[in-house]
Amino acid sequence: MDNMGGVGEWRCAWPVSVLAALLVCGGCLGCASGTDSVPADVREDIVSTDVPVADLGIPEDATDLRKELPDVATTYSLSFQPAGYVTDQPVLFLVESPAPDPGTILLGVYGRQLGTVAGVAFYLEYDPARVEPVDFLKRADFGSGAAVSTEQIAGVLRPGVISYGGARFCDEKNPWESTSCGGVPILNATEFLSVRFKALAPGDALLSLPSSSVLVRAGDYASVPTVQVGGTLRVSEVTP
Repeated sequence: MDNMGGVGEWRCAWPVSVLAALLVCGGCLGCASGTDSVPADVREDIVSTDVPVADLGIPEDATDLRKELPDVATTYSLSFQPAGYVTDQPVLFLVESPAPDPGTILLGVYGRQLGTVAGVAFYLEYDPARVEPVDFLKRADFGSGAAVSTEQIAGVLRPGVISYGGARFCDEKNPWESTSCGGVPILNATEFLSVRFKALAPGDALLSLPSSSVLVRAGDYASVPTVQVGGTLRVSEVTP
């Protein structure tokens, strides 16, 4: 992002790494090179034997039987249950929306009563054995115009953890300097991130916004304490 002035200071101000770098390690452990070959004394002991199919006791029509077996994929339904009531305090919480495809669900992370905000960051933790995030839609608007822009990043930080960060950036300043470039009021329910989950296995999958990962910065650079309300995704197997 070319207009992210002071990006070093901006990153250091977050308590969590929302701008995670992807390190790709090359090489192959235990791989044989193209010049490797089997020792001659081993090659001489290799014997190729053709055994008639009839001698193996496999029915002649086994292949045909396999073709006739239906390939039935398990289907699931998902439902969301909030962990509690949304308070009138500064709060981050989850809201379910209709999903376009069977076996998926859309969940939005919302903020309310946050005041004038310049940036938000959080982790959304889920059960990777039950559900899998397949799509992200970043929805925050901390301002846009000739001298102001909203920058956001979201993705799977590691299996079971989704990371999100969004902030207001100005041409001359960044939101984490001692003199901020302002913010936008977030009083009514405002969505920051939408995640589409796909079901993997039946069971209950807890969703949480751990308080240690949440950072909300006001327009005057102050940190805004918030309450977090998670919930449970229930994955149910659908009987044909």
